[in-house]
Amino acid sequence: MTRPYRILMLTAACVVALATAVTLRTVGIAPPQDSAVTETAPFPAPSNTVRLGTNATNALELDSTLAAMGRRTISWNVTYMADDAAVDIELLDAAAARGVRHFVITIEFWSLKGQHATLLNIARGAVDGNLRAIAQHLQAWQSRHPSVELIVRPLHEANLPSYPWGFGEMNKNGNVKEDFAPAWYRIWRVMRDEFPRLKFFLCPNGGDEESYDWGVPPSRVDYVGHDLYNQSQRFGTWMTPGEVHDGTIRAIQQVYPGKPYVIAETATSEPGSGVTGFSKAEWFMQLASWMRTAAARGVIAVCYFDHDKSHISDERSDWRIHPVGRPGAEDSRQAFQENFADHP
Repeated sequence: MTRPYRILMLTAACVVALATAVTLRTVGIAPPQDSAVTETAPFPAPSNTVRLGTNATNALELDSTLAAMGRRTISWNVTYMADDAAVDIELLDAAAARGVRHFVITIEFWSLKGQHATLLNIARGAVDGNLRAIAQHLQAWQSRHPSVELIVRPLHEANLPSYPWGFGEMNKNGNVKEDFAPAWYRIWRVMRDEFPRLKFFLCPNGGDEESYDWGVPPSRVDYVGHDLYNQSQRFGTWMTPGEVHDGTIRAIQQVYPGKPYVIAETATSEPGSGVTGFSKAEWFMQLASWMRTAAARGVIAVCYFDHDKSHISDERSDWRIHPVGRPGAEDSRQAFQENFADHP
């Protein structure tokens, strides 16, 4: 075969391949669900510094927390929404304006409250319409804010029995752990079909280090992490940040090695009854020291839960950085700001 003829044949083959690809895209044939998304992401690259975040549910809460922290901006925010609610565009806009570049939306399936076998119902498509609507609104928002990474955190703390989607022991919703992975897959597939660049965050409640292998493959998880607190008011004990978090980090990383790790919720209460020699101010100093070493273990962000839950009977804890009117409130705020004010 002569060289000009070979070039002609290769050119023709390329034209046919291109035409085939265009045809497939036109008729809507999608790649397999586990295929990697190859779009270039403009989000900030990971650094060797553990970033600080918070858990604000509206712009006023975000401003209040930033003031308590002594900060102008913050990298991460975790918020919460019911699956049948509208996306809070006002909060997204406010967070972006205040420097948030990783925004986590915790989707809570309250529309299924009171139903039996909630996880199984999700896996069978009971909330597909809600999921599509959320994904569409998030994609539309991110098209206007390409530098902000949107991450959803569905089925959080599912190893507790209290939530409608919880499979923890003695749950009253008919959930079993074996139904978690099918429910996760349904959520992941439905939302990624609408918004291919959407990221997913698998987040158990920490403290149960036996196993966090709930059957979800790493290909369907972008971030892993946990929620866990120093609950001295509730349990009458005191734990340092390392004692709170290190065991859970090791256990989850055994299942998902190499995944970026985010502590989505953490905080400390005041010392509980009979607990002496400790303080919030001391815990904040320990947290700063612990965060300086946590990057080496894959932790990229820690989000502080700056809320007062002392009125809730099963928590009884004021997690706020500046618990106004309580002993040590000014010392607490000062210690946090000394360690975290305008910290990257």
